[in-house]
Amino acid sequence: MQDALLRNGHFAQQLTADPGALPLSFRYGGQLLHGIPASWRPQRRVETLDSCRQRVTLSGSDPASGLRLSFELTNYRDHPVCEWVLWLENAGSEDTLPISELMGADLTLPMAAGAPWRLWSGVAESHDDKNYSFSTTTLAQGDDLHFANRGGRPSDGAFPYFRLLGGDGGYALAIGWPGQWQCHYDIGADGVQWRAGQGELACVLRPGERIRTPRLTVMSFAAADDPVNCWRAWYRAHILPRAADGQPLQPRLCGYARRGADIEHCSETCDTQLAFIREARAKGFHFHSWWIDAGWYPCTLPPEKRTASPWMADKPTHWVYTGDWRPDPARFPQGLKPIADELASENAELLLWFEPERIFAGLGTDGMPDDWWIKLPGNVNSLLNLGNNDCRQALTDKINRQIRDNGIRVYRQDFNFDPLPYWRQVDAAQGPQRQGVCENLYIQGYLAYWDALLAANPGLWIDSCSSGGRRNDLETMRRAVPLHYSDYGYELYVDKQRYHHVLYQWLMYFKDAQKFCLQDKDRAVDDFAATASMAPMTLLPLCFPADFATDSMLAIAERWSQLRPFFVDGDYYLLSEELFGDDRWLARQFHDSAWQAGAVILLRNEHASDASFQLRLRGLDPDRDYVLSDLRDGRQHSASGRRFSKEGMAIALPQRGATVLHYHAL
Repeated sequence: MQDALLRNGHFAQQLTADPGALPLSFRYGGQLLHGIPASWRPQRRVETLDSCRQRVTLSGSDPASGLRLSFELTNYRDHPVCEWVLWLENAGSEDTLPISELMGADLTLPMAAGAPWRLWSGVAESHDDKNYSFSTTTLAQGDDLHFANRGGRPSDGAFPYFRLLGGDGGYALAIGWPGQWQCHYDIGADGVQWRAGQGELACVLRPGERIRTPRLTVMSFAAADDPVNCWRAWYRAHILPRAADGQPLQPRLCGYARRGADIEHCSETCDTQLAFIREARAKGFHFHSWWIDAGWYPCTLPPEKRTASPWMADKPTHWVYTGDWRPDPARFPQGLKPIADELASENAELLLWFEPERIFAGLGTDGMPDDWWIKLPGNVNSLLNLGNNDCRQALTDKINRQIRDNGIRVYRQDFNFDPLPYWRQVDAAQGPQRQGVCENLYIQGYLAYWDALLAANPGLWIDSCSSGGRRNDLETMRRAVPLHYSDYGYELYVDKQRYHHVLYQWLMYFKDAQKFCLQDKDRAVDDFAATASMAPMTLLPLCFPADFATDSMLAIAERWSQLRPFFVDGDYYLLSEELFGDDRWLARQFHDSAWQAGAVILLRNEHASDASFQLRLRGLDPDRDYVLSDLRDGRQHSASGRRFSKEGMAIALPQRGATVLHYHAL
């Protein structure tokens, strides 16, 4: 690690040593620029942000047009990470010259010759069998690899996180842009040229306009380092949102209930939710959060307005009828505060769903002027233009009132359509030299909106949802956690083993997405499904029919509690092969090196032929003794760290069997 720290500190110094060679490029008036030209009179400012971070800002202005560049690089002194963002502002009185081909990152990452170079890349949410799939590509000189997301949601299709691996180490790379992004890897003789930026930008800036690039993050690591846990340590220290006590968010057990086959929470009332909460407590369930999803607002569309959406004509009430962001007065006459107060009496918090950027056709404009909404011909959804400062402030005030008045502690924001066509329509209406401006201003507004919510509500935390996990870039993750990582495949437990492997490496904190029961009509708890799906937040479906297996559900909750101390604070290791299928075992370990303790999730998938798995633990002190407990039956095994690591021990499970193992040093 120390080598990587030194290497990264040197790397950051190299990046900012020469203003004319900053790791960025763009065309200005047709001329290709790298860095800040000397004629723009670059200036340097160095700030100490805190004991761990230093910011270097290099800025300069075009004397002819007034275009001002400001390059901001943050160097982390406690981790081998640096990151930067470029701002461009028209400080003049006339439009700038055309700006195009803007790359916030344009640099060569040095790699040692002699060993093959490999690139780890993945797919995030794709709503099909490619969900959270990943591959490692061996690179050859002359290769040119291109990646981009789709539709304007940053983790729709492509995953904005990459890992370059070589003989002497490598780099973890992330693109922080909650819009449309692009990146390129061009393989040369001495390293990999990495270029990344907004997907489409070709524009002039009007006087006073200010745009930015994505925030680009580079972590370096040496060959002896564990790149996964280097990233997790930095992410935990600097990215994972904080709770009210200033500490990183800790795992939560979350309760959830609604009646029968209702569509989300569209027919729930204050009384039904209070009854579910009280019944759950009476049965012995203790949860940290209570989840109320879509449908708590007025969501009945009058018959005369359903013609705007023929595909919903037979559904008078549905959660998709969004736009009126207040608790339905007929079902929640006192708002949601009675529910929040009931939860607070037991130190639990209310989690509530919103989708404020979208309004459904026929529902008016929620008090927002019509010109604040971007409409797309033939689409029933309108997009609230957060690039308009007045619009953003009005939304901030509206949602802040709801958070305050209803006692909301977890703000869950969903986003269920592609914004890119809306942004492009606005740009096209302004002329050919405005491509990408609407998106850029929108992204700035979206981030400022979340910053304002967090500033106004100390201790609030945000769940980023977008039809599942389609908005989980690193700039978003500085403000939120990706609880609901997919809308696809709740019952695909083998596939979710792969999903979780990707998420534990990069984003750390998420919620399970599961069905506890084998069939909807069968209320028996599926032990394998529950264990396979356990995550830092685990959702308990606490709807209690007469035959509900309460004892089994309580056992699942207790099993999760043994994992809770290690999900976030521990290192993560995949102990089985990095191959996933119903004919394989899965073993994942969470290890706290300070306490020399941890836990293992062990699964034997349905068609795995081997009756046992040879478990070899990672991270143990070879000279200390440990005790390992199987939470299925309480059986204990004692051995030295050397034996548990080198020889291991065979753990047998039935087909489609699951257990959690807990261990600690003596």
